Amino acid sequence: MPALPAPDLYAGSPYLRELRNTLVYGEVWERPYLSKRDRSLITIAVLQALAREELAIHIPRGLDNGLTPEEISEIILHVTFYAGWPTGVQASLTAAEAFEARGVTLGDLPRAPDLEEAVTTPGGLS
Repeated sequence: MPALPAPDLYAGSPYLRELRNTLVYGEVWERPYLSKRDRSLITIAVLQALAREELAIHIPRGLDNGLTPEEISEIILHVTFYAGWPTGVQASLTAAEAFEARGVTLGDLPRAPDLEEAVTTPGGLS
């Protein structure tokens, strides 16, 4: 599916853009108590749980802030079991697009077991 042009998220309320830049990114993200990496981890988890489109902005930001593709993949997996399967599917698609756009791979993550293997092995689905 071709990418749609990014809408101007603040066309209807330009002051929101200013607040985002000065308050959210200028103050909240600059507080010393959490690293930007940790803030990205939290933000990705929350945006997935809320099924928000801004996840597409924050996955690349997470990479910029030091999260690895493997960590982002694990965040998605973990949140899926608390926020619902559809949030995981959508977040996975969003992450795949972000990773592809940057030419990054998931490295050596273990493969998912085949369903038959998962059902019949100890600790599997049985």
